[in-house]
Amino acid sequence: MRYANIARGLLSADFLLLLLLLLLLLMINCVSKPGLGFAPYVEYFGLLKHVRVGTEDNVDEMLAKFFQPFARMDHQSRLAAWNGNPPTLPA
Repeated sequence: MRYANIARGLLSADFLLLLLLLLLLLMINCVSKPGLGFAPYVEYFGLLKHVRVGTEDNVDEMLAKFFQPFARMDHQSRLAAWNGNPPTLPA
């Protein structure tokens, strides 16, 4: 949980360039062979819920291609979307 908070804190920075770079690295990590198992954790813990990209619709579209909508929801919204049954994370 500590690492999720660290990653979430980094992603909520006001530096748009740093934010975009971190998002790009996160997406590359999630689609690369060694990091394929990381995307479910990003979605499960909602690591992208604090990402604010303003009017950058292309960033939102890019995030939608790589992650389920759960990655940008808060905890209560994720539980409601899962009907109270969160998915099982890979071991």
